[in-house]
Amino acid sequence: MSKHLLLFILILAVCTNVFAQQTKSISGVVYDSNTGEALIGVSVLEVGTTNGTITDFDGRYTLKVSSNKVSFSYVGFKTEIVNVTNSGTYNVNLVSDNKLDEVVVIGYGTQRKSDLTGALASISSKDIKNYAVSNASELLTGKAAGVFVAASSGQPGSDAVIRVRGLGTVNDNNPLYVVDGQFMDNISSLNPSDIERMEVLKDASACAIYGSRGSNGVILITTKGGVKGETTVTLDAYVGVKNSYKALNMMNSDQYYNFIMKAYENDASFQNSMKDKFTNQYQKGYNTNWWNEVTRTAFNQNYNLSIRKGTDNSRSSLSLGYVDDQGAIITTEFKRLSLKANLEYDINKFITVGANVNLAKIRKRDAGAIPSFDFIQKADPFTPVISPLVDPSSENYEYNKYAPTEWSYDPNPVAMLELPNRYNDIFNVFGNVFAQIKLYKGLSYRVQYSFERYHDTFKDFRPVYSSTFSEDNLANQESKYNKETQLNNNSAVTSNYQVEQRLNYNTIIGRHKLDAMVAMTYEKNSSEGINAFKRKALGNDEIYQILDAQTAGDNTSGGKETSSMLSYLGRINYVYDDRYHHVGIRRPDGSMLYVNGMHQVTKTFNCETTGTYYVYVENMRSKEIRAAGYFIR
Repeated sequence: MSKHLLLFILILAVCTNVFAQQTKSISGVVYDSNTGEALIGVSVLEVGTTNGTITDFDGRYTLKVSSNKVSFSYVGFKTEIVNVTNSGTYNVNLVSDNKLDEVVVIGYGTQRKSDLTGALASISSKDIKNYAVSNASELLTGKAAGVFVAASSGQPGSDAVIRVRGLGTVNDNNPLYVVDGQFMDNISSLNPSDIERMEVLKDASACAIYGSRGSNGVILITTKGGVKGETTVTLDAYVGVKNSYKALNMMNSDQYYNFIMKAYENDASFQNSMKDKFTNQYQKGYNTNWWNEVTRTAFNQNYNLSIRKGTDNSRSSLSLGYVDDQGAIITTEFKRLSLKANLEYDINKFITVGANVNLAKIRKRDAGAIPSFDFIQKADPFTPVISPLVDPSSENYEYNKYAPTEWSYDPNPVAMLELPNRYNDIFNVFGNVFAQIKLYKGLSYRVQYSFERYHDTFKDFRPVYSSTFSEDNLANQESKYNKETQLNNNSAVTSNYQVEQRLNYNTIIGRHKLDAMVAMTYEKNSSEGINAFKRKALGNDEIYQILDAQTAGDNTSGGKETSSMLSYLGRINYVYDDRYHHVGIRRPDGSMLYVNGMHQVTKTFNCETTGTYYVYVENMRSKEIRAAGYFIR
């Protein structure tokens, strides 16, 4: 018994001695490595345990640990892991987190994230590189807090609906797009693979530098340029399929037949004259699901090739992209071929020049022929897509498949999509050239010329079609057939250019940090277009789909508008001790859009078959234009 007791005491003593050896008491002070000041509230934690403490008002801590690793973590700083070998003093210097020192793009310049006073969301190429989308606006989906992004329609390539600051009353509710310092109405021509980063300016202080146009938020887009180092060649390819996510629950022939018979059971005219015809058509055994006929498994493909290189004094990039995005609705599609070239060259250590050119050719087909799905819901299941009631050798057989459904007073849904030769052709070229000069330490001057030409051609040709039905149907009505061709042909050209001159100055003196900017911009925008509607072409062939081949016409109209704006702007950002911030922004705009309540210079004309008249309007009674306290002469 005594032997066992002695052994137990010996084991207990050894364990106590080992535990005492493993437990270490540490203490110290945690500092900011940049300023040398003690940090309050730093979390000190034994790694792998819940044993921890925080630093006091003097940055001091005391902790007993058993392991050899202790972590020190603080908001805005990188976590530091310290190896603890023995009891003693361990003073720690925490390094500022690079995320707060990250330089982001703001209006007319760049700034450290830690110095920002406005609300900004930044999205880098790492966040969006794996997104295979046809429209760049879709890249923001789920990427920026407080930014609402939703599909505007199911049409392929359509711009997403973006709401940064809710619904506004100035202009429309869309945000302002700024691509490499250039204002753009939409970014459908921009290849998403060419985007380096995106910044979303959300609150009033962040958007103020853009004036009233920034009232609904501003989306800043920086495209990819050349990088110093070895030549990098990248090829991305994406192929996929998509289907309609929700099918309409259509009646089959039996359900539709029973529905009609019940609905008209007390209608004497139907019972006497139409019941037998209706029953005969039902007994033919056709059962068409029109929803399945107008939807499809869509094929999508996206290819991007880029070459980026750079030397000590030059950087260049070239990219080529192609997207073919089919819609789940038949005939809908979006095709874009894009080319982008970027070049920067350092003439010397003071002067840098560069150019950025983007070209895009787009073809879009939408479901404009079916503004809603009423046609699909009302079409009867008794009618096949191509009716067998016409002999295939008949000259009308080709167009018979576009005839109305036999037991409906609405057109054939497939016809409404396939029959029209309807599309948008867009050619867009935009870009800029710039020169940047370092005038003095911290002082730089930049001049940039931006340009854009947007040409949109819309064509909608509807051929003549007819058909022959048997006597046992109700749809043989002339109002349901197209007895003459119809042509809508619209062409619009928009040209914009902008000249920007900017001075930037930044300096750090002790705890004082100053970032100032003054700039002047001049913009000129013009748009002109012509709209034509004609009827009765000589035939359905494409050769006849020109205006002179139409034997009857209704209207041809067009117009031209021009506007310009001169703006002066400035911003001062002052930071003291990385704690106290002050921002001052000023932007007055002088615009020719509103002169004594009058509109800009406008030219319009209209032409009709009964006569021709021209209207010329020039609301410029004074050479002096006053707006926002500035004069343009």
